[in-house]
Amino acid sequence: MTTCPTCGAKIKRRGMSLCAYCAAPLTAQVAAVAEGQPDPDLDRIAKVLAHETHDAQATAAPPEGPAWQEAGDQRRRGLTRMGLGLAMALLGASLLAWPPNLLNLSWVAWLGVALALWGISSSVRAGQARAGITAHPLLTRAAVITDRRSDTSLEEGCTSYYFTLKFEDGNTTEARFPGRGSAEEVYATGACGLALTRGDELLEFRRFRV
Repeated sequence: MTTCPTCGAKIKRRGMSLCAYCAAPLTAQVAAVAEGQPDPDLDRIAKVLAHETHDAQATAAPPEGPAWQEAGDQRRRGLTRMGLGLAMALLGASLLAWPPNLLNLSWVAWLGVALALWGISSSVRAGQARAGITAHPLLTRAAVITDRRSDTSLEEGCTSYYFTLKFEDGNTTEARFPGRGSAEEVYATGACGLALTRGDELLEFRRFRV
């Protein structure tokens, strides 16, 4: 990266902390790289690609994100409701007077039918949510974290982290990483390794010491 992120002016000298044109603060990566000089981030990424453990770590599947896990929990709850509802419906049907008449179904049977329909609806919605998540391909790319910011939701009480990732071709993108709680170690700026992303979500960042 050799241009000011604010005004787009070219940075021609190393060590500049402010842009000479707009006086905007420069990130460490912008300030460190002058025009025509090698980008140290790309050098580190090349070392990741050549690392002896790269192939093994690149093929290992990452854990899916919280949205996927929540959809799985919702599906299990839906299946539980459906099973319980069917059991209640069968129990209520066994109490039918003879000859059978739907109007004679007990409240237990009707409640079981409603519970089963609720469970089926929940399971279908959870399946659709998971299908929507996996519609985005899983990408595994060598990258450097060049910047990090966070956003905390006061209503839900959770924090989402946003990491700026630089890849082998020099392009950058911002990926979202939902917080996992206070016990989760958040990736640091400057970390280098493999970024495993699905859509705009960062599933995992596997750090390399290079």
